Amino acid sequence: MEQAHENKTDRTAVEAKVNFKHSNHFVGTAFSHDLTDFSDVRLHAVIKEGSSKYFARTNLSNRHASVGCTVRGKAKGFSHSYEAFYHWDKDAKGLLGHPVSV
Repeated sequence: MEQAHENKTDRTAVEAKVNFKHSNHFVGTAFSHDLTDFSDVRLHAVIKEGSSKYFARTNLSNRHASVGCTVRGKAKGFSHSYEAFYHWDKDAKGLLGHPVSV
């Protein structure tokens, strides 16, 4: 639980993060609530193979879902991340006017 003093107003928020791990599989959620409304709600699932990760996640507050990966090579310092998003906000504009972005 967090108490902040921003702009001379008191703000109280509850933030929780929970991850469940089984072998190389992870499922989790995170949320923030200001005791009036949810300001952030996220869900994710991750599979880890070696040092690389493959994931699917959604952010209900920002109205998008994504899939992606982080690939780490055998060479020291080599890693790349890729992620594709689908936005379900009615005004979302992405790739070629579709609600998709990379």
